[in-house]
Amino acid sequence: MKNLETIVPLIEERRQELFMQGITDSLIFSCISFLVIFIVLLIVLKNFYEKKFSFYIKKKIFNSIKNLPQLEGIEIIEYKDKGRNFENVLREYYDFNVYNEEDIFLFKLKNIQILMSEVQLQKQEGSGKNRRYITIFRGVVYRIPEKTFAFYPDLRVGNIISHMGYIYILRPKNKDLFELSLLKKVNTENLHNFLNELKENIEFIKKFYQ
Repeated sequence: MKNLETIVPLIEERRQELFMQGITDSLIFSCISFLVIFIVLLIVLKNFYEKKFSFYIKKKIFNSIKNLPQLEGIEIIEYKDKGRNFENVLREYYDFNVYNEEDIFLFKLKNIQILMSEVQLQKQEGSGKNRRYITIFRGVVYRIPEKTFAFYPDLRVGNIISHMGYIYILRPKNKDLFELSLLKKVNTENLHNFLNELKENIEFIKKFYQ
């Protein structure tokens, strides 16, 4: 019994140490898990509200000011944040499962209405845990009346489709266009850069006029 009496306090002391260590480890793990979840959630929310903010600014600009000095000769008729304008046409030429279209501009150039938007096409490969999505096109799609179209073979474009009186020009791009950052202060400089990017993409289509 005396031997047990000397061992019991040692065991109890060790039990308390392990108990406190378990609590500490659990708290550390919980804090790390919470921090990881918080960071992931923050990134998701940032990306979500980044888009909403960018769409809001663009709607304010293009649906209230139709003729911007930076876009001389180009009249913005309408801007929409999302749509599915080209999906049916592109399905006849591309095999894809996911269709995304945003930043839709209907504008007038030389009295001709042109539709332009950012499009991403993705195809699903595999299934279950092996499922993944491959981007088969990402860039800007233009639609112009076929009667105004003139093709120059030296122009670098991804693809040109003729469909029911319209020409669809697919111009690959590897980044989102026409974006304004939620985390950066809106000022004259970044608005100017944004409009220059838009102008470059609109003026690109001038090369296809007869």
